[in-house]
Amino acid sequence: DESPKTYTDFLRLFNQAKNLPDTSVLFNSARLFQTGQWKQPTVPSEAFKAAIDTNTTLLLGIWISSISTELVALDNAFKTHGQKLADLVIGISVGNEDIYRSSLECRKHNNNQPCPSQATAEQVNGHVTAVREAMKPWNNLFKTPPPIGHTDIVQFAAQDDLDFMGTNIYPYWANDPIDKAKESMGKKFDEVARHASSKPVWITETGWPSSGKEEGTMFAGSVQDMRRYWVEVGCKYFGKHNIWWFQLEQDTKDVFDWGILDVNTKQPKFDLSCP
Repeated sequence: DESPKTYTDFLRLFNQAKNLPDTSVLFNSARLFQTGQWKQPTVPSEAFKAAIDTNTTLLLGIWISSISTELVALDNAFKTHGQKLADLVIGISVGNEDIYRSSLECRKHNNNQPCPSQATAEQVNGHVTAVREAMKPWNNLFKTPPPIGHTDIVQFAAQDDLDFMGTNIYPYWANDPIDKAKESMGKKFDEVARHASSKPVWITETGWPSSGKEEGTMFAGSVQDMRRYWVEVGCKYFGKHNIWWFQLEQDTKDVFDWGILDVNTKQPKFDLSCP
């Protein structure tokens, strides 16, 4: 079902995340990619109320391609929820992989056509400044203003004028086999950290598919490899770095299933414990 998520959907997902069995840490934070409700761009996402009702912290996302309406929705969200929402916001990501989509690499993977929703590093920094300005009326709700950054693939994650560096790391998409995934992840994280200097690096997406294969990928996903990636990569970073796993439950008809929960039984596909 690819229909827009409602309050009820978010409530179920947030509660399920917090009650995953045998995990080494509590999964009580969610990453949102937009502030507005689907097809109601200036109406605050129903995820906000669900987060408040489940005490789920939020990494807020703002689409650069629709930043004006996103900021209206964010403003309306603080008008509606005020302190209760502010207490849960741990950061704001301005855009997602926009710099990558402006690169020749993205164009090459898009049949040599320009990728949509792209922005240069300079444009991203400009939008970060704009979001800081837009947040000023609400900064009194925070002990310290929430960090504002950007999320991108490793090559473009470290940019100027960011409070944090968000990076999406997928060894699978780099065609690294599961035997090399731990090493690949470590190298990519360290690369961002070196360029970030003293600024924090947040792992804003990572995971491994339990099924699926398409042209350009060398191997199919499997539950066995998903479990191994969880143990060798996830367990290494859980509790030590801010990390958002992709994903709790598959919510599209994509050929790949990245969800750690079975979409029918709502139960984990594998043992979630760490050795």
